[in-house]
Amino acid sequence: MSEFLKRYPPRGLFALLLVYIIWGSTYLGIRFAVREGSGFPPFSMAASRILIGGVILLSLAAISRHRIRITKREFGFLLISGILLWNGANGLVTWAEQRSTSAYAALIIGSTSLYSAIVEAIFDRKWPRPILLVSLFLVWPVFIF
Repeated sequence: MSEFLKRYPPRGLFALLLVYIIWGSTYLGIRFAVREGSGFPPFSMAASRILIGGVILLSLAAISRHRIRITKREFGFLLISGILLWNGANGLVTWAEQRSTSAYAALIIGSTSLYSAIVEAIFDRKWPRPILLVSLFLVWPVFIF
């Protein structure tokens, strides 16, 4: 057990547990917000989440006296990625959760890192590690069925 704690300190494991709980509850919260009868249109709900989060982060930066200076080039990248990520990715997940369970949404979004690693391996022309292939093709489909 001490070897395990040396390799994985309890503080790091606790932080990972918090990420799992908070990230996983995001999709459950989306499901409650966009289900029939809740009154929130999916894209408006997603936009309000991002707007509130942005105001909170900018307020924290102002309180801690961190100035945010963005160049025109950075602003262009931020604008494009914001439109693609929040309208395309998060917006579509929010829209899809009207008819799907939050568990499926969390599972699919959580597995995108596996697919990203596969695409990166293809572009780098290197085989991915065997554990990645095992987790992608053997373990992940078990959760779907």
